[in-house]
Amino acid sequence: MVLPQRRGVIIAGGSAVVVLLLLAWQGRRAAGPPVPSAAGRSVVPEDDGAGETRARLQVPLADPRIVITKGERRLRLYSGEEAVRTYPIGLGFSPVGDKEREGDGRTPEGEFYVCVKNPRSAFLLSLGLSYPNQEDAERGLSNGLISRTEHDRIVRAIDGGRTPPWNTDLGGEVFIHGGLPPRLDLGVHRPGR
Repeated sequence: MVLPQRRGVIIAGGSAVVVLLLLAWQGRRAAGPPVPSAAGRSVVPEDDGAGETRARLQVPLADPRIVITKGERRLRLYSGEEAVRTYPIGLGFSPVGDKEREGDGRTPEGEFYVCVKNPRSAFLLSLGLSYPNQEDAERGLSNGLISRTEHDRIVRAIDGGRTPPWNTDLGGEVFIHGGLPPRLDLGVHRPGR
């Protein structure tokens, strides 16, 4: 599935930052259905997890992107240069360092885009990330984890804005999804979840 309009998402380790590219997920509900605003744009009411309702989020966002700082365990949603939401997050069982291979329990670091949206997720909505990206493919090839053919398939998928192969020794199926309120998780799970 090819999704239009790449937008940024970044994931970083320690004090570094990682950006994930969002693809047209604006207008999805966070905690309640969108309601029309006076300007004719949708707004989404949100609960801050402590039972307090925050200011309504104006959608669509201007140049939306997500910045995740693993060391802080924080996800920030930006509209242009303004951070409009911040959420605590959960990470893999071994969160320190960049993801290198399937099953290592690490959360990937780098720049990604949302390549899959699953509105029927058991976690409200899950957003699949374009891991592995081209840097991961280069590293995997030089470390002997993937073949030249697998490397080339990953590069072609990323160049085309599609979902990269998730069935190599580098791993895949990394999603941003809801967790126990008020937390979001970055994890690996099987489709349909």
